[in-house]
Formats: sequence, structure tokens, C-alpha cells
Amino acid sequence: MMGLEEIRKDIEDRAIREKGEIEQATATVEKAIADESRKETEQIKQRNTDEIAEIRKRQKLVKEAEAKSAASQILLEQKQLIIDEVFKAAEAALKKKSAEYMPNLVRKAEGLMEVDKVRCNPQDKKFAGKKSAPDDSIAGGIIAENKDGSVS
Repeated sequence: MMGLEEIRKDIEDRAIREKGEIEQATATVEKAIADESRKETEQIKQRNTDEIAEIRKRQKLVKEAEAKSAASQILLEQKQLIIDEVFKAAEAALKKKSAEYMPNLVRKAEGLMEVDKVRCNPQDKKFAGKKSAPDDSIAGGIIAENKDGSVS
């Protein structure tokens, strides 16, 4: 029965060897999978880091553009306020000087053409007399018209 014992021993030895080979192959595969996973994880981290950096860069550019736009808007508003103040001051100056120049403007127009109507702002209608045609759109001065409505 020695032959049977040797066969059994041979099978056990082969099983132990194969088990060792399988465990070694499994360990090698597990290490390769772990290495590949680490490598992919690092690549993903790097891509994410790059994407985050790009997003932050774009956000910074957007914020800078918004700040420039807001600054430009404020500057435009300030310029508009200055322009409005200059126009108000000019209009006030025209109104103050109406008594000075309106009679001369009417006389000059009458010397140049046959005046039928004198368009002027409502405050200056007293200087145009009976020919006065008040017009709210005129800040100062006159528009002299003849009978057919033309202006010379």
C-alpha cells in the first residue's frame, strides 16, 4: 500500500504547490490592481486639481469683469450727474438773462423777416408780445415763424 500512500502524498504536495502558486498569482494580481487604482486615483486627483484651478481662474476673471463693469457704471452715472448739473446751470443762466436778450432777439427777427409767431418758453412770452406762441420744449431763445410756418 505504499504506492497509494505515495500517490496521496504526491497529490497533497502538488495541491500545496498549486495553492502557493495561486496565492502568489493572486497577490501579484491584487498588487497590480492596487497599483493601477492608485495611479488612476492620482490622475483623477490631478485632473480635479487642474479643473478646480481653471474654475477659480475663470471665477476671478468674472469677478474682475463685474468689478470693472460696476466701476464703469458708477463713472457713467457720475458723468451724467455732472452733465445734468451743467445743463441746469446753463438753463438757469438763460432764464436769468431772458430780460436782457429776448427783446433784442425779437426785434432782430422782425428786422430779418415778417414774423407771425414767436415760439419761446412760457416764462419769456411777455417779451414776444401778441405774437407769442409758448413752447415748453424751448429752454431759452426764440424760433421766429412767418405766416406759412416757415423759419428763415
